[in-house]
Amino acid sequence: MTSARFINLVAALGTALADAQVSACEKLGVVPSDAAALITVGYHQGMSVGALAPIIGFTQSAAVRSVDRLVAQGLIERGRGEDKRQVALSLTAAGMALRSDILDARGRAVEKAVAALDPWQQIDLEPMVETMLAALTANRRSADHICRLCDETVCTPEICPVERVAVAREAGP
Repeated sequence: MTSARFINLVAALGTALADAQVSACEKLGVVPSDAAALITVGYHQGMSVGALAPIIGFTQSAAVRSVDRLVAQGLIERGRGEDKRQVALSLTAAGMALRSDILDARGRAVEKAVAALDPWQQIDLEPMVETMLAALTANRRSADHICRLCDETVCTPEICPVERVAVAREAGP
């Protein structure tokens, strides 16, 4: 049985890491949902607002408002989708630059906590974190939401524990 203290410690760590990432985004003048939208669209150029909405945890209408705000700021542009009903989203040069800044700031925010561990402790902790992330991945939608702020150039689908679980669950038994 898991101890209540251990639960508190892990929950507090999760909260502190989330707060550090939010703070890093806010220092760049970006709310976390907009940061997630910029990161996601940056990796999936041409995606629709409908595809973006569940990843950033928004309804379709809230995602449209978020995209409208990012378009007005010159960070995202709308283009022609696969059919006339859809709009393809892509980042502008300014959006790509801000996305890079967000990923860098997020990395620095988390690095502060990780740097407190010796290199061997980091190596030992990595598979445990992978196991915990895999346990939290229910399906494709949850996988995309979990990884909404990830640098997909570092944790590619081939090595991402969340992606591997999502693919396995899509394939079925």
